[in-house]
Amino acid sequence: MNINDQTYLQEAQKVRKNPTKEPVPKSLISTNKHIFSPSSPVTQYKPYQTASKPASAIKPYQANNYNQPGFKPSGNRGPSAVNRGLKGSAIFNNQNHGPNQPQCASCFQIIRGPFISAVGKIWCPNHFVCANQSCAMSLIEVGFVEENGKLYCENDYANFFAPKCNKCHSTILAECCYALDKTYHPECFVCVHCKQIIGSGKFHIEDGMVYCERDYIGLFSVKCAGCEFPIEAGDKFLEAVNDKWHVECFICSKCNVPLSGGFAVKGNKPYCKKHAY
Repeated sequence: MNINDQTYLQEAQKVRKNPTKEPVPKSLISTNKHIFSPSSPVTQYKPYQTASKPASAIKPYQANNYNQPGFKPSGNRGPSAVNRGLKGSAIFNNQNHGPNQPQCASCFQIIRGPFISAVGKIWCPNHFVCANQSCAMSLIEVGFVEENGKLYCENDYANFFAPKCNKCHSTILAECCYALDKTYHPECFVCVHCKQIIGSGKFHIEDGMVYCERDYIGLFSVKCAGCEFPIEAGDKFLEAVNDKWHVECFICSKCNVPLSGGFAVKGNKPYCKKHAY
């Protein structure tokens, strides 16, 4: 209270005690009105308004949603065109004692003497060699790959046929992961955030980086302002109060009545008409 206010109160008390009830001097009559100034801003009320029409099939990451990676034996002619034999997997048979005569997978002739069996097929011993004529080494003691009926030692296959991993850039001799029109070792195709192998699961791309579905949803998905769970593909949602909501989550903050017919905003929260004012 300032000095003028103190003087005003003292003179006013004298007037109340004045038995003659003389009029109060005009100089003591305040013409200023007291204005209430709260310490914090008064809550702003927005006019009663209608929420956006419910939309369906929101797909917050549809553009980044990719199919599951494909896994095939290394090679570019389909999963049935390539078979890999590990070192020592080929079996040399001195003589056929069964009722059926084996047929060579290379020359297609009946084998009446020793033969070699590997990757489910049978060869004449002199035909179980690398198809690269400049190599032509026997494959009985080495690893080999069969592609479209022809046999290659691992070295020649790696040099002339095997795909390269898009990440480590080394040759893929075993199982190959096909994703984003590129080839990877399965252990090289991983989530950039958690470093876990994507495997046969779904994945997403953000700024050129690969994310597993769990991390992508946690980091980039659109979340409902009501329940704070992601708005997933196929969920119906609406936009209101500068945010997105599941249709069933957009309710009055006081009485939980659905606000599909309209709402008002108080304290940046939606309210029904009854509780808005």
